[in-house]
Amino acid sequence: MKSYWVDKTNNGIDRLIIKGKDLLAISSHQYRTKELQNPHSKVSAFVDSVSISAAVNEKLPFYYHQLFVGKYNAPNTPLKNRSREIELFNRAYNNYESGKKGAILFTGEEHSGISYLIENILNSNEFDSVLQLDKPLLLFGDSKRLVERAFKTASGMNLGVDEIIKKLPNKTVIVIEDLELWWTRTEEGIKVLEYFNQLIKKYNHKVLFLISCNSHCYQLVRQLVDIDSNLLETIMLLPLKIHEIKRAIMSRHRSGGLRYEWKGKEEKELSNRKENQMIKRIASVSKGNIGASFYTWLGNIDDIEKNTLIYSSIEQEELPFVLSLDLDSVLLQILIHKELSISRLQLIYKYETKENLLYRLESLFRMGLIEEIGLKNYKINPFVSVFVVDYLRKKELIS
Repeated sequence: MKSYWVDKTNNGIDRLIIKGKDLLAISSHQYRTKELQNPHSKVSAFVDSVSISAAVNEKLPFYYHQLFVGKYNAPNTPLKNRSREIELFNRAYNNYESGKKGAILFTGEEHSGISYLIENILNSNEFDSVLQLDKPLLLFGDSKRLVERAFKTASGMNLGVDEIIKKLPNKTVIVIEDLELWWTRTEEGIKVLEYFNQLIKKYNHKVLFLISCNSHCYQLVRQLVDIDSNLLETIMLLPLKIHEIKRAIMSRHRSGGLRYEWKGKEEKELSNRKENQMIKRIASVSKGNIGASFYTWLGNIDDIEKNTLIYSSIEQEELPFVLSLDLDSVLLQILIHKELSISRLQLIYKYETKENLLYRLESLFRMGLIEEIGLKNYKINPFVSVFVVDYLRKKELIS
């Protein structure tokens, strides 16, 4: 009887040893072959780890998805989580009212809520007249005609830009959002920036220009055009605080009618401390970027069971440093311009063949770093945008 229990114990120990050796062998093999993995596969695996899976996306109700990635109308009262930025605007606007002239520029990271803030400012102030220019559909041809077309469409006047501005009521607010979409990094493209700068300088006594662009575009533009000398204020959107991100996520989540589970515990069983730990990880990954935090919330859902979002972790890895310099360069141009078509890329890389540029775009697309919007027009995948910025910053391609 004694030998039976000894044998049973020894057999159990042997099984544990064998299992341990198997795991060690697998781990050792993975470590030895890690460098042999295709760079595309490494990046694709990373992108998959931070993006919502097809299986989860199919289960997730459309309305819940839209709560986090859809476009919202800004409220008519000032945003509490942007009190600093609104204070800067109010101070600049008061200076404008008292006779100081210039434009106001809003900038920040992509998905930080620049357009939402501008809309909130427009909604919560009683400006006598507002003219919003729609982004151009095509960026070819004479720069002045490009801007003139936008002014004609916005104002409904079939006149030149100067005539239109002269006919506008005094102190009209002219909104030019997404400046990065108005130009291409070429000699001809810079003429658009110069023309806008000339209009600001010429008519800052009559109208107030509100301009926006991402911070990486702004850093480049100010080197190409002396726009800073024509600005009353540059308003940089700062990262949100953890409690502000929590409020934004949870208000959307709770209006969506679903529950969530974190590391095996249902939402109602989680202490405030445990919930805060989860939100802190999301804030850490998103760098306080409100839009990025929404994508992080969706991208880390493991599964959906019985109307419950299942979370086991918040992915905090980095984008692998395996891209070629050519791919880095194209990724940087898309970041600066917000979106780029193959035609615009050809203008930027005028000594490159269309085939080479298409190959680079297709490589980035295949890895999941960019996504196609329209016909051969690309932007950075929003699920990885914050990781791409961090990657390019560590490569010292942006500051």
